[in-house]
Amino acid sequence: MSKKNGTKKEFLPFYLTDLDAVARHFEEKAAEGWMLKSFLNTCEYEPCEPKHVRFNVVQCPVKGSDNAKISEASREFIDLCEESGWRFIDHRGAVYAFCCENDDVPDIITDELQRVEAVEKAGRNNTLFTFLIGFLIGAQIYSYIRRAVDPGDDRMMSIGIALFFALMLILLFCGMYINRINERKWREKAIDAIEAGEPIPPSEGNVLKKRRITAVIFIVILIAAALGLLANALIFSNPAARCYLLSALAAAVPFALIFNKLIKRKKAGKRITIAFIGAIIGWIVLQL
Repeated sequence: MSKKNGTKKEFLPFYLTDLDAVARHFEEKAAEGWMLKSFLNTCEYEPCEPKHVRFNVVQCPVKGSDNAKISEASREFIDLCEESGWRFIDHRGAVYAFCCENDDVPDIITDELQRVEAVEKAGRNNTLFTFLIGFLIGAQIYSYIRRAVDPGDDRMMSIGIALFFALMLILLFCGMYINRINERKWREKAIDAIEAGEPIPPSEGNVLKKRRITAVIFIVILIAAALGLLANALIFSNPAARCYLLSALAAAVPFALIFNKLIKRKKAGKRITIAFIGAIIGWIVLQL
């Protein structure tokens, strides 16, 4: 957690199955004297008197609510919640954060079955994206294995890079498998609760800590890869490493624009992402 201008910023990764845990986390921060100010890619808190504040973090049921700019339909949902006594703070995609200091205000109730379906849809999309990334990594492994058997190339370096990509592929699919198991368990519990007319059981208390640790490990691996490529490019003057380094820098531009909400419309972000993935696929095909 970093401090800036008297506020605190926190990296808080989560899934749609963790919304109740996110709300509890914000309540604990308010009790410590830090009130949620913004709920974007990182959460920002401002100092306040330690107090009891209730939070509701819900998925907005309105179509198009995941756009960066709040639509009229989403604004109607927000107005309805505020009329009930909840104060809108911010949103991250289709996940909206509200707070109130009155214990008598009823919880924001959305369609629990719709939430289950949204989790299932997000899981399918993540699985599809994982297989796409896995295909790209597999193509790289195949390319470097071919280079390893070519007498004209640096065999040991090709083998080392192929092993690195193989490790990345294993980590990628292991993470996907674990996430799908957790989502399936959560879905079964949620369906049982809905059929019994009960609220969906809350996530375990340390789930956000696990999400953060997983994300940090992934970031560390990416940084290690970038440093390795930089060393090969600058120290050993390896052309392939220079190409990888330039590709990584080019990749950072569109994704930075998307994640920092400089691109205001969802469709524009999708088009840039698709174009970027297409360029990477074309580049890999040219290497094979």
